[in-house]
Amino acid sequence: MKIKKNIFLFASQSKSSFIYNEIIQLSKEFEKVNIVLQTSDENDFFYPDNVSVHLVNYDHYKTSLILKKYLLQYLRILFIDIIKSRKHILKLNIHKLNASRLLRIFYISDCINDLTSIRKNDLFYTFWFDDWASSLALLKKQNKINNFFSLAHGFDLYEERTAVTNRIAFRWFQLKHAQAVYSVSKTGATYLKLKYPNYAEKIKISYLQTSFSGKNIAIQNPIHLLTCANFSKVKRIELILEILQKFTQPVVWYYIGNYNANSNYWKSFLSKIQDIKNQNKLVEIKIIGELTNEQVFNFYTKTPLSALISVSESEGLPVSMMEALSFGVPIIATAVGGCPEIVNSKTGMLIPKNFNAKNVATEIVEFILSKKNIIEYRQGVFEFWKQNFSQDRTKFLSKFNLPESSLKPRQICCNCIMDNENDNSITFNEQGICNYCESYNHKINDLGTDEQKNNFITKKLIEIKSKRKNNAYDCILGVSGGVDSTYLAFWCKQNSLNPLVVHFDNGYNSELASKNIENICTILGFELNTFVINWNEFKELQLAYLKAGVIDIEVLTDHAIYATLVTCAKKYKINYILSGFNLVTEGIMPKEWVYDKLDWKNIKDIYKNFGKNYKIKTFPHLTFLQKLYNHWFLKFESIQVLNYINYNKKEAKSLIAKELNWLDYGGKHYESVFTKFHQSYILPVKFKVDKRKAHLSTLICSGQITKDEAIEEMNKPPFDSNSINNEKEYIVKKLGLTLAEFDEIIFREPRQHPDFKNETKLWERYFKIIKFIKFWKN
Repeated sequence: MKIKKNIFLFASQSKSSFIYNEIIQLSKEFEKVNIVLQTSDENDFFYPDNVSVHLVNYDHYKTSLILKKYLLQYLRILFIDIIKSRKHILKLNIHKLNASRLLRIFYISDCINDLTSIRKNDLFYTFWFDDWASSLALLKKQNKINNFFSLAHGFDLYEERTAVTNRIAFRWFQLKHAQAVYSVSKTGATYLKLKYPNYAEKIKISYLQTSFSGKNIAIQNPIHLLTCANFSKVKRIELILEILQKFTQPVVWYYIGNYNANSNYWKSFLSKIQDIKNQNKLVEIKIIGELTNEQVFNFYTKTPLSALISVSESEGLPVSMMEALSFGVPIIATAVGGCPEIVNSKTGMLIPKNFNAKNVATEIVEFILSKKNIIEYRQGVFEFWKQNFSQDRTKFLSKFNLPESSLKPRQICCNCIMDNENDNSITFNEQGICNYCESYNHKINDLGTDEQKNNFITKKLIEIKSKRKNNAYDCILGVSGGVDSTYLAFWCKQNSLNPLVVHFDNGYNSELASKNIENICTILGFELNTFVINWNEFKELQLAYLKAGVIDIEVLTDHAIYATLVTCAKKYKINYILSGFNLVTEGIMPKEWVYDKLDWKNIKDIYKNFGKNYKIKTFPHLTFLQKLYNHWFLKFESIQVLNYINYNKKEAKSLIAKELNWLDYGGKHYESVFTKFHQSYILPVKFKVDKRKAHLSTLICSGQITKDEAIEEMNKPPFDSNSINNEKEYIVKKLGLTLAEFDEIIFREPRQHPDFKNETKLWERYFKIIKFIKFWKN
């Protein structure tokens, strides 16, 4: 299963092999991958179907428009950067260039924000720590995205490489707003931490990774060397010619890389090659030029090589070296940047940055003619790559701060259909059975044998009837029009109970549910008491919960229902409340998918932060002290009747349809229009949670359906695409929102209930006091 998040990737172009490799890797992990480029190269590569390419369009760039829109922000950032550039504070030409660069950064940030598919809680990841990072930092500052991550390599990291200033403009701004910056080498991470100690906790290491594509053929004579790098001054490729000129035995040198054939630098290089050919007949030079990643791998598998050679004056952690290691090819490289992290006695040979060409030529010959070029050594080179730089899913994804469950390979329970997707609480035993199945079995066993359960419910029936006295009602039963409560009402009639039937109307009753409730009371002869919520209050509470981004919006209805039942119990002096909850259809539910239904303090704080500024006057509720008072003095007993009788959901549906003209409304708890919409749309879209998985797993554990039947049901979409828009429009209109406002709320980053004030510590203190009292009494 792919991670249900959009990820946006940023690069000037995606021709670099490591970028393409990561795009392919990410496309396997995420449902949707978006690449944002400054230069079009989409025709050069094959991208999977879930990858989209976007280009920054500079046609609409106007300085006046940017300044009109962002003048104060622009001046503030520019001013701070000038102040931080102490050594060059009087050099106006430098500040002029940075001012122009900052305008471009603002424009790019607007282009990113204008992408129609972008959402605040998406993942944003730039392959280079450059202007993309500055643009994303702007969006973070403007609260348009939640966070972004960046890689850092060489030119975008080491500020000494920047001409004239030896400083990267707006680096402080990038680091301030980044979630994390990943250097591709330990050396680079140490450099950044020492230079920017205030942001040290954000600076981490993430080695690039390559895939294995084959083995290379070792060769000693003649020596075959390869250089794989773009032709630039920092790579100092012309110095390799000086080394080759000093060889006293046959050597073949291959050059793979991009170059500008019209530049004087390249023409000078070609001239030196011709001189070597004239002076040293032992040297053979083959200029191959630019190759695709696939062509490079093909070259490695078909061309015998002695070693890869690099003489750069500065490096990050070159992918070309990782690729060489993956083929078992040793490396000869200058000890610069991250090279010492990849080149050592087990993988090759380091040479000084300011080397002597003759000495290096001698050392290369000795190295290649030694045991360093035998099959066993090359196998060790490959093993070093496999341990440090081979593709590893967990390491690769960990840099995005995803939930732990996303980093693990998907595992599904051997018994039910629960899995570790979007569930950090699930565990599996040695047999592959999940903790939910084990917990379910324990709970069922704790109820006792069939005889013990029958004895319990028989005893309770006698108790309930004996306390009826002159009261017309002997118990309270909440009904919703659903299967469980309807069957329980039928059971009450069968056992000569006279419940006070209570229905709580929160404004979302489906027509079928209303009809079912009417049939229950008419056919069974029970009196119905309907409590209608103050819609304006309830609407504002629901809006507050939606805006807060917490998962269990149904807390509001469930809390009000229980408070209403308790109020009725007090009013009519009834000691027993019959509950439709049952283990055989509701026994499995991850704790992260729900919240404590009775935490009034949590409800109040969420409303305080996201609701309108007026008091809640009529909403039924129970405070912490009221719950304690009810527990100690009123002695209500809630009985989960369905746990103690032979309850089969399929048989129950058939029975109530026949006896009570009950009409089926679809899924679990779909008797409420909002509950249906919440479970079928909001939970899967916003929280990536499908409660059907838990409901069906419970039915598997209770033997009411098979695993294959559950899988078949899960293969169906959670909502009907043909009707969901109508349902959405109905809910949105009822809540007083526009579709755009609703979508903006839905795609905000989710939050946890415990992020707000709650009663957890109160209950912990309460139980400590009770424990102390019991200890003191003993």
